[in-house]
Amino acid sequence: MRFLPVSLGLLLLGLSASAQQTNQQTNRSCGMELLKQHLIAKNPVMEERFAQTLEENTTYARQLLTNDAAAKTTANDITIPVVFHIVLTDAQIAQLGGPSGVAQRVDSQMAVLNRDFNGTNSDVSQIPADFKAVFGKANIGFALAHTDPKGAGTPGYEIITTTQQGFEESSSVGSGMGFSSGKYVNGPATSWDADKYLNIWVFNLLNNGSASGILGLTMPPSFMTYGISGLTKDELGIVLNYGAFGKYGPGVNYFISGINGGRTLTHEMGHFFEIWHVWGDDNGKCPGAGGKDDGITDTPPQSNATYGCPSYPLFDSCTKTGDGIMFMNFMDYVNDACMHMFTAEQAKVMSSQTLAGKESYSLILHPELTSWPTGVSNIVNAANVFNVYPNPSTGSVNITLLQDGVNNIRVTDITGRMVENIMVDKSQTSYAMNLSGQPKGMYIIHCNTGNGDAVSKLILQ
Repeated sequence: MRFLPVSLGLLLLGLSASAQQTNQQTNRSCGMELLKQHLIAKNPVMEERFAQTLEENTTYARQLLTNDAAAKTTANDITIPVVFHIVLTDAQIAQLGGPSGVAQRVDSQMAVLNRDFNGTNSDVSQIPADFKAVFGKANIGFALAHTDPKGAGTPGYEIITTTQQGFEESSSVGSGMGFSSGKYVNGPATSWDADKYLNIWVFNLLNNGSASGILGLTMPPSFMTYGISGLTKDELGIVLNYGAFGKYGPGVNYFISGINGGRTLTHEMGHFFEIWHVWGDDNGKCPGAGGKDDGITDTPPQSNATYGCPSYPLFDSCTKTGDGIMFMNFMDYVNDACMHMFTAEQAKVMSSQTLAGKESYSLILHPELTSWPTGVSNIVNAANVFNVYPNPSTGSVNITLLQDGVNNIRVTDITGRMVENIMVDKSQTSYAMNLSGQPKGMYIIHCNTGNGDAVSKLILQ
């Protein structure tokens, strides 16, 4: 529902219990209002700026929706390179299943994100008939970056081990907010060029040394226009609680209760592309009665966040009749299993951010970063890094690492197509691969180190 809103893009999606393997029901909650009040207290002009940005974005999206030609031309294939920075202790990484578990979480998370943003999620069948008329597809694709800023190959994520148990929302590092200390965990910024890559960090989130309960936090590109003290592009992107990262699957069972479907990133990505909570973050007030709104005309007025997994229809003090509130929207707070949709207007706000002149336009200009580099820019002597045997092979291949510092092992064919990718566990030196399903011929084994790639030929026969 459209009214002049006051919203904040530094969005904290939180809950009241720490990440744990438990069946106890956990509600989402949000610290956004506290942060908004903090920033407005420092600079009262911010309240007007937040409202103005949202009004501009939603008005522009409605103009696109009413122009058939523009709507068609803005639905072209868009691919945004994504990189995950996993900054956890060894014990926390083990909770996720070790390096192989992290890889599985990354893959499942990307699959959920792409389905949700393109309307191919299977649970669209659960959208009530009354709301299917406004169901929208953002037509934004996300792909793991496979070329890093130095031109080397990358699996699209990096595991950075730390002895710090987690990171506080407030600190003295960088902007001092938004868990910024974790983004500079080793001194220099861990982010990759924010004009080319969409950075996502996975942390254990703390509040005064204890679990903060925050699920995710977004620093959208529009924040760079506000002149926030200490904020640089190195902090733009999304922070996820490691207990809300990825989707549940076989052997992947460490999640916050009710938050195991990968929808936290879907929600936060909505914030990154400038859409806000459906109820307007106004403490239960209704639009037109002193309350605010999300600025979107095809979401019903709503008084407050919705929790758990309610039954349809659900009414509140702002929408007492008709179809009820749209609690199954990705921008509400229901459990992952009960989130199913964006609306057409929400989708258009998001996709419009990738158009020329808008905040995220630069992110769609580098699809080549999602491909593996065809050449090796810095070749390290493989004899000092790893052994491969037998070679030639009929399919069973063993690799023994001879030094520390190898980040990942990948196998490509002569065209550069990746056929195998292994994230290295620093406690393991031997790896076995089964390539029997690949065509006979020559392949290249790459072991990525901090100094470049060590490469060796492999013959399958």
